[in-house]
Amino acid sequence: MTDFCFKNAKITGMSVSLGEERHSFDDEPFYWNNNETLCKRLKKTIGFGTRYLAKAKTTAADLCYDAAHRLLEAMKVSEKSIDAIISVTQTPDYLMPGNAHVLHERLQLSKSCLALDLELGCTGFLFALQNAYMMVECGAKRVLIVAGDTLSKTINAKDRAEYPLFCDVGSACIVERDESEKRSYFSLRSDGTGVQKMLQPAGGYRIPSTEETRKEKT
Repeated sequence: MTDFCFKNAKITGMSVSLGEERHSFDDEPFYWNNNETLCKRLKKTIGFGTRYLAKAKTTAADLCYDAAHRLLEAMKVSEKSIDAIISVTQTPDYLMPGNAHVLHERLQLSKSCLALDLELGCTGFLFALQNAYMMVECGAKRVLIVAGDTLSKTINAKDRAEYPLFCDVGSACIVERDESEKRSYFSLRSDGTGVQKMLQPAGGYRIPSTEETRKEKT
């Protein structure tokens, strides 16, 4: 089943932390081939002309921690009151443990707090939100979602098609139980037939990263 209806959960707070370095399309003519018309078209198509990239030593967990810490402080929410933390990222600090457990420790959450990692990209926040709503419907009072990536560290800076599209950001969101809230609906779908179009062939355990797979190709 991929259609869900929830009655007792809602978002009560959100926070975002951007990468430290500001980059403007106007300062990166390489990506629009020194063509001002193309630059304007890219800005209009993408919807923005400025990106924020993380410094070399800043990770997705760092950005998510900052967003979560500031959100908890602003809402005057105790770390011990969090029943679950869900982390969504494709650029985790380590292969293991996942960022949910890394942030569980950094935020000093309770040992009774569940930590869940989701390795998803564009749809990640929606899947995390649906999971958080399910947890609240099943008895959790407060769930913290942290979602973020530092994709600028994984995409080749020479890639005109993809590199300008992504920035580095961390976010935090709190979902709480509220029996007076209106209903929320989720309709989630997946299409495995597109795997080959999105596949990064090397770097996992089927094809480990080697000097050969790391060579640049045009």
